[in-house]
Amino acid sequence: MRRSPLPPGAALIGLAVALGPWLGLAPGQGARADEKVEKPVSLGVKERVLENGLTILTVEQARAPRVTCWLFFKTGSVNERPGVTGISHLFEHLMFKGTKRMGVRDYALDQRLGRELDETWVALEAEKDEAKHAALEKKFEELRVRERENDIPDELWDLYLQNGATGLNAFTSEDMTAYIVTLPSNRLELFMWMEADRVANAVFREFYAERDVVKEERRLDENSPEGPFWEELNAMFFMAHPYGWPVVGWMSDLDAITPEDCRQYFDIHYAPNNAVLVIVGDVKAAEVEKLAERYFGPIPRGKKPPPEVRTQEPRPAGERRLTVKAQSRPKATILFHVPKVGHADGPVIDVVQEVLSGKTGRLHTALVERDEAATSASASHDARRFAGVFEVEAYAKEGVPPEKCAEALQKELDRLAAEPVTEEDLKRAKNKLEADLLKQLEDPERLTGLIGSSAVTHEWRHIERLPGLWRGVKAEDVQRVAKTYLGRDVRTVGILEAKGDGE
Repeated sequence: MRRSPLPPGAALIGLAVALGPWLGLAPGQGARADEKVEKPVSLGVKERVLENGLTILTVEQARAPRVTCWLFFKTGSVNERPGVTGISHLFEHLMFKGTKRMGVRDYALDQRLGRELDETWVALEAEKDEAKHAALEKKFEELRVRERENDIPDELWDLYLQNGATGLNAFTSEDMTAYIVTLPSNRLELFMWMEADRVANAVFREFYAERDVVKEERRLDENSPEGPFWEELNAMFFMAHPYGWPVVGWMSDLDAITPEDCRQYFDIHYAPNNAVLVIVGDVKAAEVEKLAERYFGPIPRGKKPPPEVRTQEPRPAGERRLTVKAQSRPKATILFHVPKVGHADGPVIDVVQEVLSGKTGRLHTALVERDEAATSASASHDARRFAGVFEVEAYAKEGVPPEKCAEALQKELDRLAAEPVTEEDLKRAKNKLEADLLKQLEDPERLTGLIGSSAVTHEWRHIERLPGLWRGVKAEDVQRVAKTYLGRDVRTVGILEAKGDGE
C-alpha cells in the first residue's frame, strides 16, 4: 500500500464527465491516437470547503448505483524530515488498526498496554546488561501477545466488506496519502462515519508490529533486482530536495521512529484543512456535503499548519553517473530535472514524452527497430507538487552494453534540440495524449484518483485547460524545451549491469 496506483504524471492528465458526447463516441468506445479531439474538457466537479478547511469535490455520475470515495491528505514522504523518513507510509498502515471505537475489545486495557509497551521499549533500547536486556525483551513480547488478544483484527475492513465495499485500499507517495473504497450508493453515510472516526479518534495500535511490517517491505525493496539501483539513483538525482529519500524510508529511521513521533505527525498533517475528499458516483453533491458537514464538520482544524517545503533542487554542476551491478536485466536510465506541475512548460514536456514513446515513437524506432540495441525503450514525465522528473530508459538487448543504450537515448534527445519535430510526430503525440486522457476518465476509480491527486499537487481546474494547452504546442516549443532541460550537462545517468555467475 505504499506506491500510488496512478501512473507517472497522473496529476497532469485530465479528467472529465460524460466523455462520450465530448468526443462524439459511444460509451466505452476508445479513441484512436490519430483522432482529433476539439471540444474543451468539462469536469463537472462541484466544490465545497467546510469551515474547518476540508475540501469536498463531488462528481454526480449516475452510471451505476455505486460511489467511489477517496480521502486524500496533502502529506507524503516530501513532508518528512531526516530522522523520521518513512513515517507517512508507516502511518498509512496504522490507520487501518482501528480507533477508540473500533478494532479493540477493551479500550482502557488497550491504552494501558500501549503505555507499558512504550515504556518497555525505551528501557529495552537503553539496557546494556545482557541478562536484563533478555528479561525486557521477554516482557515486551508478552505485552505484544496481550495487545493482540485484546484487538479485533481487521474490524474496519470487515465492516466495509459486509456492506458491499470493493477496492478497499490506500497508498502513500511522495506528495500524498489516500484512503480508497467503492461502495453501494446507499452506504455513503457509512464511509463518512468510518473515515471521520479514523481522523477524530485515531490510535496507534499495534505500532511495533506494523513498524516491523514496514521494515520487511523495506527489506523486500533492498533485495529486489532493481530496488537498490532506483533508490541510489533517486538519491543522487535529488541531492538537496526531500524527494531524494525513499517513500518507504531509510531503515535506520524506521528502527528509531516512536509512537510520539506518530502523534506529532498526526496532529500536524491529519487535519481537515490538509485533506481533500473526492466522491464520484450515483450521488447528489448536496447530500455528500450534508453528510460531510455532519461527520467531518465537528473535527477541528489542525493545531498548526504543516511546515512548508522550502528546499529547491540546485541546477546540477555537471553530469551525475551511477553504475550498479545486480541480478537483473541490464538497462540504461537517464533522469532530467523539469518544472513542477502547473508550469507553462509542462504541456510541452507531455508532448515530448509522447513524441519519444510508444511503438511508433522515436525511442522504439531508433533503439529497438533500427539499431537493435534494446528490447524496449520509453520516456515518462512525472510532474510533482514541488519538482518534476523526465526519464528515458532502455533495456539492453543480450550482448549489448547498457552504456550503448544510454548514448542512443541521449542522441534522440539531442536530435529534438537540434531540429524541429515533424508535424506528423507532433500530431501523433497530441492525439495520443488526448486519447489516453479519455481512457482514464471512463473508469470512476481512475477519475476519482485523478481529481484528488490534481487537487493535492496543484489544482483540479488545471485539468480542464490541458487539452487546449497540448493543442497549442508548436515544433519550436519542443525544440526549446529539449534545449532547456534535456542536455548532457544536467543529466543523471544510471547504468544497471547484470552480474556474472562468479559475482
